[in-house]
Amino acid sequence: MIFSSKYKHLGITTVLTMSTIITGVSASMPQVSYIKAVDVYLWISFLFVFLSVIEYAAVNY
Repeated sequence: MIFSSKYKHLGITTVLTMSTIITGVSASMPQVSYIKAVDVYLWISFLFVFLSVIEYAAVNY
């Protein structure tokens, strides 16, 4: 069970990093009234990372 703690921290760090990247990219892009492809890509990537953390929690519960 020593390894499970490492993976938990890695998942949480990855979620926080993805949210920081999303915020940074959104701030650096010009404001438009429609959704951009980079927003869709980043949010789908964030969803996969978040769901993998949820899956890890469910499997190791």
